[in-house]
This record gives sequence, structure tokens and C-alpha cells, in this order.
Amino acid sequence: MKAMLLNAFGDAFTLGDMPEATPGPGQVRIKVEASSVNPIDTKIRIGAVPAVSPELPGVLHGDVAGTIDAVGEGVSAFAVGDRVYGIAGGFKGTNGALAETMVVNPELIAHMPKNLDFAEAAALPLVACTAWIALFEKAGLQAGDRLMVQGGTGGVGHIAVQLAALAGADVTATVSSDEKAEWALRMGANHAIRYDQWDAVKAEAQARGDLGFDLVFDTPGGIGLDRSIEACARRGTVVGIAGRNEHNLGLVHSMELTLKFAFLIGYFIDPTRRQQDIGDMLAKIASFVDAGKLTPVIAESFPMTQVNEAHARLERGGFMGKIVLTQDLA
Repeated sequence: MKAMLLNAFGDAFTLGDMPEATPGPGQVRIKVEASSVNPIDTKIRIGAVPAVSPELPGVLHGDVAGTIDAVGEGVSAFAVGDRVYGIAGGFKGTNGALAETMVVNPELIAHMPKNLDFAEAAALPLVACTAWIALFEKAGLQAGDRLMVQGGTGGVGHIAVQLAALAGADVTATVSSDEKAEWALRMGANHAIRYDQWDAVKAEAQARGDLGFDLVFDTPGGIGLDRSIEACARRGTVVGIAGRNEHNLGLVHSMELTLKFAFLIGYFIDPTRRQQDIGDMLAKIASFVDAGKLTPVIAESFPMTQVNEAHARLERGGFMGKIVLTQDLA
């Protein structure tokens, strides 16, 4: 079968051939229709996260949407012809979705939302599960909580805003432009703050005595995490997903904050993690989508053979939602 192969870290993807795998006991094979691009994919490509990277030459990308075309012995939850989506490979010990087919553990997938096409479904798995873990498992979000979502129109952020609004939180999204502020409000945020006005917003709020979010979900990391710590109320909680920078944690100490991180890829490298949790989350997400309560946003779409261009577009930033890839290898 055809695949977009990575032969060495730091190289570009190249079109190549590889044997098509047959699903073994407890596995299914997906005829891949779409994938999407996440920051972890670009980091793996350049060799920045060896702990989660597959052996090379390899096939990257975890997000997948497609149709099951073969089922291994002992699988009862899925059948040939089922339309599925998931975050199912492209990490240590697994091949990913940049190929014609992908053999996966069925615990890592779920039936696709009925009202999405393949590209829209492929935009959801990693970002939706990351947002779910951060908001509900790490932060313990409850109705009425004051929540700030840093990066509220990004891949993870735009799903987090919608999920938090569904949960009844008072949601503030941080954004980089007035256009994005309007978009965040349409998605369910109650308030929007521009990054470039942060110092003024912080000073005004501190003067009123009401700068203090119960929970802050930080998606960009870097200086964003420092601002998240500043914005948190005493004994509040900050949950991040990008913690590779150095930070002064003095304010975490003096404000008695709780600082946590969510790392979805831990499900692929930690043998104590229950992978069925991913499938369960995806099933819940699908139910919200089917009920019209959650919508993934596609910023741009590329054919799979243009995955190098798609990675470059992600790295340039400045868009809202997700970059997706559609199948053109077959």
C-alpha cells in the first residue's frame, strides 16, 4: 500500500510503499479517509519527543477517520463497513494514519458522529480527548466555575470552550484578534480577552479585585502559562498541555495554586493507562456532536500527499480550528 513515510527525524515526508498489515486477534483495520495535523505530529517529525516517537522509517499521525475493512478474531464492538474515528497510532510502537490503511486497537476508536464527514471527524479525536481530560479529569470543572481558556480559538481551545459552555461554566477565552474574539463568543464563551491587551486587562481587573479564575486551561504554553498562573484565583487550578519551557513558580507557591498537565500520548507509552478510556471519551464526544452541541472547525484542508505543506501551515499559525488531510494515496 501507499504511505507518506518519514525516513529520518527532521526530513520531509516522502511517498512510498509498505506492506499492508492484516489485523490480528483483537485488532481492526481502517481504510483511512482522513487525518488531521496536531502539534505533537510536528514535534515527532523533527525528533523533539523521542519518548513517544515510532521507529523509522515510519508512518505518523494519530488522528484518523475512515471505514473498517477488516476485523480480527475476538472483536465484537465493530464490523466491516463501520465508519469510525479515533486517535489510534503514529506513536511509539504503532503506525499512523498517513497511509491507505491502518491497523488499530479498537479500544482507541469509536463510531463516527453521524452528521460529520470524514475530514470533520478526523479533526476531533486528539483535541477533543485532550480538552476532556484537562477540563473534567484534571481540573474537575463544575457548572458555575469561572474558567479561562488560553488559546480559545486554537485546535484544542475551540473544543474546550464548547465543552466548558456545555458544562455550565462561565468561560473566558483569550484570543489574538477581534475576529477571533467574536468567533469565541459564537462558540459559547461568555467573554473574550486579547493577548496583546493582557497587561491592561490584568491591571483593570486587579483594581476591581476580581481577577481570579477558579480554573485556567492553558493550551499554548510558554508565556501563556505564565499569564495563566497570574490569572488564577488563590487556591485555584491551572491545567496545561505544553510544559517544556522554564517558569518561575513563585506565584504558584504564594497563591497556593494547583498546577497540572494533561498528556494524551501517555495512553500510548504508559502500560498502566486504560486505552478503552479513549474510546469511551470519543463515544461521548460523538453524542454531543450528533445532538448539535459540539462542532469541529476546519481551518484548511490538504490532500494527504501534501502533508509537508500541511505541517508548514500548522507551524505558521494564525488560523482558527484544525488543519486536516484527506485521502489521495489510493
